[in-house]
Amino acid sequence: MPTYQHILLAIDLTEESNDSLLEKALELSNSDQCRLSILHVVRPVGYTYDRGLSMGLLDDSMKTLQEEAISQAKSKLMEIAKQNAIPEDRMHCKLGKASLEIINLSKELNADLVIVGSHSNPSPLQKVGATVRGITDRLDCDTLIVQR
Repeated sequence: MPTYQHILLAIDLTEESNDSLLEKALELSNSDQCRLSILHVVRPVGYTYDRGLSMGLLDDSMKTLQEEAISQAKSKLMEIAKQNAIPEDRMHCKLGKASLEIINLSKELNADLVIVGSHSNPSPLQKVGATVRGITDRLDCDTLIVQR
């Protein structure tokens, strides 16, 4: 198995992510030479509710909801950092489309392994979700897909 220098773990902050994916990432990065960074991507509220409504058009209540989602995600990431002795500067919270933010941050960090989770899909033709499909062909590094 190759030795990695920088692993990027993308999590959705559910208990499955915090347990199985984090455990796998910590196991693989258990070396003085390997850095582990963690990313959570918050989906824009406008996208969730109005399929593409631009952030500039969001009313105040939706902006407040968006800011609260980001704040809660950052808080959860800081808990994970503290519990696992990961420096806070390696915790990243981005707003946008998950696949694009994973690709962009992996390039920015020069990650040589990206770890993502994949929910079981009932369709035999689709073993992975849209986020995993959106990154696997466009990443310039190894990808580990962990089935949950």
